[in-house]
Amino acid sequence: MIGLNTFINSDFLYKPGKELSKLFLAGIARGAAISFLSFFSSVYIYQLFIEKGYGQQKAIYIIILFHLLIVILKQVFLGISENLSQKIGFTGTIRLSLIPFIILILSLVFSERYAYFIHLAGISWGIHAGLFWWGYHGYFIKIADSAKFGEGIGESEMLKTAVTIIAPLVGAVIIDLFGFQIAFVLSGLSMILGVFILGNDKNIKQKHDVKFFDAIKLLAAHKDVAIAYMASGAEGLIYVIVWSLFLYFFFDGVLGMGFVVSLALFLSAIFAIFIGKKIDKSAERNVLSLGSPLFSISWMIRVFSGSPFSFILSDALRNFSEKMVSLPLLGLSYKKGAEGLTSEAILFREIAIGIGAFMALVIIFIFIFLGIDFRQIFIFTAFLVLLPLIPIFSRKI
Repeated sequence: MIGLNTFINSDFLYKPGKELSKLFLAGIARGAAISFLSFFSSVYIYQLFIEKGYGQQKAIYIIILFHLLIVILKQVFLGISENLSQKIGFTGTIRLSLIPFIILILSLVFSERYAYFIHLAGISWGIHAGLFWWGYHGYFIKIADSAKFGEGIGESEMLKTAVTIIAPLVGAVIIDLFGFQIAFVLSGLSMILGVFILGNDKNIKQKHDVKFFDAIKLLAAHKDVAIAYMASGAEGLIYVIVWSLFLYFFFDGVLGMGFVVSLALFLSAIFAIFIGKKIDKSAERNVLSLGSPLFSISWMIRVFSGSPFSFILSDALRNFSEKMVSLPLLGLSYKKGAEGLTSEAILFREIAIGIGAFMALVIIFIFIFLGIDFRQIFIFTAFLVLLPLIPIFSRKI
């Protein structure tokens, strides 16, 4: 049998340097923090406004508005982050993102009593996301080995997933026993820990190489690849809003939700490493070609499923097929950034994802307004996640 030490020292695991290790750990802490929020925030807002006498449809509209604020503010602060990173560096923007994150947590805590704080929470979340992801992606591009971007991305995702496997279930238990407020506070503490771990040993500043609106023009010039990113952004928001509410309604509470998500994450965690290694062997095309159809199947299973086991199966399949789509696309962005076009690569990716997220919100609003069942949204999503095949067919990837 292969011993643990042999496994650790083998070529299977990517061995990042000191600075990249800190970035990985900061990402893990942030992942744990967000896992408390992203999947349960829609349920929290729904419960909050139902208790205040709003109907189901209006409560979901408020959830859509909440996420719309996140999407808009994130896009606005991507451009601001580009300018800030020239002055305070990439790690500086990550540390700065802690301020709006703390405001986000406080807003969620106070919203239980003053519901309008939900809007401030959405605004703060968007500002935090714009600052954090600009700093994270930029720093990764600058300090990672460009020949092993895929391995680095894959191992980072595996570590974040491994740590957050129990977070949904633990979060559900905490919410069930003590309420949402304690979960929010723990989320804030986890984010503070991540920024503390990151430190400021090697802060690299960004050199301005593209304007925000120049990046928007690139979307039209490379529309096939942009569509792939848009589809990824749209699916992610549908998952957070529609799938979380579907599970909440099915189980009539959060414990069942937490169990399904945690077990599904467990089944798919280590798969990210294999995907990363395939990316480094210039196989983005092959990984995407397989991942996108599997992604679609994972959503079709939800249409016909009606048992906890089928939910776990579909969620597990969704998790690792989603990585087969998102990780190759992220790897392409990092490789482009390594060519000296860091700002261009980050903005192209994040703007496209933001447009996709906005489109998802519009689609969800229309479906809810028309009274269409959630399972019909699952069918729509199953076709949506096939869009990353477009750049494959057009030979753009």
